[in-house]
Amino acid sequence: MISSIIENQKAKRRLSIYPSSLAESKNVSFDELLVKLDGAFVDNSLYVHIPFCERMCSFCACNTSITGDHSWEEKYLKYLSFEKESLLEQLGVSRLNVSRLVVGGGTPNFFSIKNFKKLFHILEIERDHSFDDTLIELDWRCLDQEYVDFLKDYGLSQFRLAILDTNPKVLGGIQRNSSIEIQDFLKDIDSDTFDRLNFEFLLGLPFQTEDSFTANLKLVEEYRPQAVTLNHFVKVPWIKENQRLYKESDIPGPEFVADLETQWIQELSQLGYVALGFGYWTRNQEQIIQGFQSLDISGPSFSKTPGILGLGVGSLSQFPRGFWTNHKNIPVYSRELERKNPVQDSVVLFSEDQEKKHGEFLNLLGTIEKDQIDWKSLGIPDPFTTDSTWRHFLALAMSDRLESP
Repeated sequence: MISSIIENQKAKRRLSIYPSSLAESKNVSFDELLVKLDGAFVDNSLYVHIPFCERMCSFCACNTSITGDHSWEEKYLKYLSFEKESLLEQLGVSRLNVSRLVVGGGTPNFFSIKNFKKLFHILEIERDHSFDDTLIELDWRCLDQEYVDFLKDYGLSQFRLAILDTNPKVLGGIQRNSSIEIQDFLKDIDSDTFDRLNFEFLLGLPFQTEDSFTANLKLVEEYRPQAVTLNHFVKVPWIKENQRLYKESDIPGPEFVADLETQWIQELSQLGYVALGFGYWTRNQEQIIQGFQSLDISGPSFSKTPGILGLGVGSLSQFPRGFWTNHKNIPVYSRELERKNPVQDSVVLFSEDQEKKHGEFLNLLGTIEKDQIDWKSLGIPDPFTTDSTWRHFLALAMSDRLESP
């Protein structure tokens, strides 16, 4: 078990769901999968992908479209509206009942406030909407208090700021430069907003040093956001050509990353943050008491709604019985929308046994105590207090536990 964890850590592989979609599953038609998902759409967890970014960040492995042309906002809203109506028809339901909302990108705040209002209208979300859980990813470099207040008015409770690092050399190395520093942005945000902020940092970025990364802790200590997310940089140049800019010597090794992660765990604990797992740290007492209620492709959630329905180019929909992905290319996605078929070939149906194991895996995550395994003696970070990369390795470890007497 441990050897597989370490080998996958070195290889930086990702396992997004357990059991793996490659095992005990089969490709089916979209209509066949919908039959198996009957009744799964009473309450919806909804993921909306907004792929647009004005500038390319060379570290990023997300599905993005780089453009400064904001006329794409209106065109993309039409795509989302058409996809939503087509899905409602195929699912045999009259409306969305969104209990959990996740908006990712790209850069969701590429949209103007005016067009984001239109998006909420399409999604049937009114002002002061009552959500179980929300998360929106935001680029602080094109964000202000007016935009934040608008999102608050519609009931969004968690804004994840992709800070990544505060060191100018590191940010310059990943083409994440800004005319202002993050501290200047935060000084202009009202104090009440910090109860909704989630600071996201990336470990293992090119040119990071111990001194440069530990300086990020000072930002957390000074501004005390509601949550902190600690993720790992994963190099996948065969997927993202922009990552070929880096030499292997530019990227910190796994031992360095593990040591730095251990230091962060200690420091965040001293600052009063509690680790809920999957790299998520919070000082929100309600979240600490409640804990995560479910897990899907977008990560852990405080909502009990199983699965998540994806809208937009490259989005993924996942439910206990299977998943499907949308086309990642905007021209192909828009063309297939006209045929009411934005879905790619990867429509996967899990076996009943696989669905059962997935449920057992989630139960284990909710019940196992982190001190049952002495992770430190094994020389690797505790997966219950670290990032999503370790979550995937934990899934591998749990597969041994589930399949062995």
